[in-house]
Amino acid sequence: MKRIVALVLMVLFFLGLVGCDTSDDKTTLKLNHKLGIDSEYLTQGQEMVMAEVDYIKVELLETEFTKYTEGVLPELVSLINHQYPNVLNSNWEYMVHFYDEQQTTGLVQFRYVINNEILTDKSITFNYENCVINSVTYSNVGKTVNEEDIVSRVATFKENHTQEQKKLNSDEEFIKETVQYSYDYDADKLIYTYNLFFYKGQYELKVIDNDTLSEYS
Repeated sequence: MKRIVALVLMVLFFLGLVGCDTSDDKTTLKLNHKLGIDSEYLTQGQEMVMAEVDYIKVELLETEFTKYTEGVLPELVSLINHQYPNVLNSNWEYMVHFYDEQQTTGLVQFRYVINNEILTDKSITFNYENCVINSVTYSNVGKTVNEEDIVSRVATFKENHTQEQKKLNSDEEFIKETVQYSYDYDADKLIYTYNLFFYKGQYELKVIDNDTLSEYS
């Protein structure tokens, strides 16, 4: 097996970036620059509602995040509508993940996405245990923001920044690179995350290394 290395760049931007290189009127987002974002900071002020529910037996199929459409998971949507009437729309995605091979334990999560691109910390998570739903957690479901402004801020960021690229060595093989934008409702912060994945080494050993983290604010 080969060795997989994941190179990660996370950028926190609000009013602008500080300490980045600039060229051609664009700010270059450098690799291997770390801010160190406190996990407590990222979760402080979150609006969370946790509730137990009557045991609901549902049939679930594991799936990655998929755009929500009417008719999906009706038993769970009914519970959501009781707490937050008609909150679900096409801006939401849902996923089902099992923790065990027997598929008796896991979670179902809905998350809110702005403009089909910007992930948010607005979510609804159901706990699935012994083949039944037994609890639900609502995070920031009641919070709103001017989404046109958020989309504009991302567009401006794209226009004014460029990503530094890593030159791969002879024993490294490119796999893929990804870019993710996410929004923190309480802090009114946008986060840009760049990931570069590549194989490293000549041997059969294959591991994922995601310890290389770069950040800006």
